[in-house]
Amino acid sequence: MKTPNVATLAACIAACMFVTAVSAAPSCADQKTALNNYLVAAFAHGNLTEAASYTTNDDSFELHWWSTTAGLEKIGFAPTYTGPQALFKFFGGVFSVVKDFHLAKSDAPPAPLPGISDAGELCGSATNGYDSVFVKEWQEISTVIKNGNQITDARNLVRYVVNADNLIREVNIFAETYKYEAAFA
Repeated sequence: MKTPNVATLAACIAACMFVTAVSAAPSCADQKTALNNYLVAAFAHGNLTEAASYTTNDDSFELHWWSTTAGLEKIGFAPTYTGPQALFKFFGGVFSVVKDFHLAKSDAPPAPLPGISDAGELCGSATNGYDSVFVKEWQEISTVIKNGNQITDARNLVRYVVNADNLIREVNIFAETYKYEAAFA
């Protein structure tokens, strides 16, 4: 019986470890945890730098606010923000025109914060590069700085795409546009 040499055995172990690391699929639970950490950073901590660390935070990152209208664009709500400054531009614009932002109370279990609920999820697979899609829902309450009008219970349905590296690469926000338009009128 021939005894394998140490170099051959080490090479085999290293190759097996590489195959294991590459073939492991990302965990949908880990992707959801990354999203929830992002939401806590953005909404509970108010820390956009921390929130951005849960995104791709590069030129591939996209944030789309699909509820933008011509009237809302005039006050700074662009339909699309991209790149590493996207969160800062979007939230900077929002908080330059509204104050006292908070989430409405909800009977749904906190996901991850009171007022945010899970509306759906589709875990990734090899077919789509392990991108998972999560949908969160909340209702916003805030005050328009310019005129003091209230934005009351404006429903936001937000679709997040989290990649195989557990980083958010795309955010799609759908909101009750008419409530924003009425408040800013």
